[in-house]
Parts: sequence; C-alpha cells; structure tokens
Amino acid sequence: FEDCQGQREWSAAEVDALQAASLLGGSAIHRLRLQRELLDQKNRYRVLFDAASDAIFIESLEGAILDCNRAACELFGYLKADLMRKKASDLVPPELIEEVPEVFSDETTTGGFFRESRARRGDGTVFPILLNTRILSVQGEPRLIVFIRDNSGFKRSEQEQLEKADRLQEAARLEAAQSQAGELAAGFNDLLTHIIGHAELMLLDLAPDSPLAATIQEIRSTALRASRTNHQLLAQLGRKKS
Repeated sequence: FEDCQGQREWSAAEVDALQAASLLGGSAIHRLRLQRELLDQKNRYRVLFDAASDAIFIESLEGAILDCNRAACELFGYLKADLMRKKASDLVPPELIEEVPEVFSDETTTGGFFRESRARRGDGTVFPILLNTRILSVQGEPRLIVFIRDNSGFKRSEQEQLEKADRLQEAARLEAAQSQAGELAAGFNDLLTHIIGHAELMLLDLAPDSPLAATIQEIRSTALRASRTNHQLLAQLGRKKS
C-alpha cells in the first residue's frame, strides 16, 4: 500500500487487470439490479394476482392447474395446495366435462373465449359462472389464463325480475277479472231491480186472495235476497280494486 500513497506509473498488465475487474464489477451490479427489478415485478404481479376479485387460474393446455389466486381458492372452497392438484375437469359438473376440450382449443382461446357456464365447488355445489379464457406465453410456454366470476347474484336478480314480471301479469289478469265480474254484477243488479219492480206492480194489481199473489211474493222475496247478495259482491269487488 505504500506504493499507493503517491503518484506512480501503472503497468499495462495492471491497467488491463483493473479494467477487467471494473467490467466484472459493473456486470455483477447490472445483474443484481436486473434480479431486483425482476423480483419487484414478480412481487407486484403476485400482489395484483392475489388481490383480484375474480378467480384466476394459470393452466397447461392439457388442463393441469399450475397456479391460482386467493379468490379462486375462496370461490371453489379449496386450500391452494389441494386446488393445485386438481385439473380443470375436476371443477365442472359431470354433464359439462365434455365441453372442457372446447375451452382448451386454440381456436376458441387464442382470440379470447367468453361464455356463461357452470362450475362445481369442493362440496359439490354447482353454481353459475362467467368464464373468460385466453392463451398467453408464460416464460416461453403457452398457458391458458382463465378468469371466472361467480354469476349467482346476477342469476338471482334475473330470477327475481322474472318473478316480479309474473306477479305483475297475474295482478293485471286478476284486475281484469274483477272488472269483468263487476260489470256482470252491475248488469245482474239492474235485472233484479226490474224483476222486483215488476213483481211489486203485479202485487198491486192482484187481489190479496189471488192464487198468484203467493207466487209473485215468493219471486219478489227471492229477487230481494239475490239483490242483497249482489250488493255484497259489488262492495267486495270495490274494496279489492281500492
């Protein structure tokens, strides 16, 4: 080190050694920087991957599950270690297994594949899903990226809308029937009024001991009872309309 305390002449061999050491050190620093950047990118990818609300799978073209996010584990009810041992066909109802090869075909996934379907949880529950797939290159290998969204809420809302429409249609039919019944009851009431009126006029013209008087009186009494019943029906229909 005493030679380094002042100025000195460096030999060509020493200069070459220093340049080589500098290049090696710079290369090592560059590699370290690249490794850190790759690690940061991987960590950011993992954070985004696990923070996604949709279930995401990375699968081989043969259907083996290579990776999945937290939402996938929660949606299907598996621990990640257990889910990673599954195949795509294990997550669909038996009646849809024949459709799995279609999902993995180049024709349907290279340009994107979107459809409504159904999936099966670990407990056997079958539920509606929205399925979106695409083939991408991951570390130089073609991989199927699968996005799955639980569609149960939309299906429930859709069913509720259908049930609401059915109730409205039923209410409209009932209202029409009530209106028609009201019209018939009003017409019948008019008819009874005429019968009662004519019976009373006939009773005025008949002698009290006439053989027809009792018959006409029975007709009048029956019409009056029918009229009271009809008024009750009209009142009931009026309350239902209100």
